[in-house]
Amino acid sequence: LKRLTQSNVLRPRALILCGVPVGWAASISEDLIAWLSELEIPTLVLQNEYDPACPAAELIQSLNVEDSQYLECRTLNGQGHEYNDFEMIAENARLFFF
Repeated sequence: LKRLTQSNVLRPRALILCGVPVGWAASISEDLIAWLSELEIPTLVLQNEYDPACPAAELIQSLNVEDSQYLECRTLNGQGHEYNDFEMIAENARLFFF
């Protein structure tokens, strides 16, 4: 997604991201925190409280969401990296966009 948006192949007007894998991205030399912080489109990040890829509290702290007019991060009650509660995702999207 990062490469597609930077090369203007995709020009999304908004994003919803579930389970941002900060640790994995760092292992391949990608700085997702910097990329997310630089986005200038409405972006909702849904992160499980105990996601092994990056716990929600750690992600929220790293992103400085209070300083961004575009970025919102919400904590979901979850312990893994599975994001298959589509009703919960849809409800959060509805609240974010409307």
